[in-house]
Amino acid sequence: MSIEDALFALISSSTSITALLREGSTTDIRLFPGLAPQDATFPYMEYERISAMRERHLGGLSQLAHPRFQVNIWSTGYDQAKLLMQHVRVAADNYTGSTNASINIRRVFLEDDADMLEPAVGLETRRLFGRRLDFIIWHEDT
Repeated sequence: MSIEDALFALISSSTSITALLREGSTTDIRLFPGLAPQDATFPYMEYERISAMRERHLGGLSQLAHPRFQVNIWSTGYDQAKLLMQHVRVAADNYTGSTNASINIRRVFLEDDADMLEPAVGLETRRLFGRRLDFIIWHEDT
């Protein structure tokens, strides 16, 4: 299993998050690695690895890594995007333990978060509201 699998497991283990990401669907959770499909139903989340730092010492690699991940939340309403952000923050920030992906996570730190707005373009009248969260995930990298 990968650290990406562990992040997916961590976020999708929260019933409050999955309830919001399954609105209108009984099976699919709208949590996508990389970019969401163009026809994805709102709200949805995307996640991607931004960097992959590893710790070293004089003997070589220390088996500790601390990649940065960005989680993007997209919705047609600001309040819903903000609510999802709060649930993700509560589920992930300061987490320690093993997810069902069998990755030993030493600690997850919320490094930054911000609003994102995608204004309507051309004849499209819908605006998209988003939140961006940056996490540093310290874990054992075997």
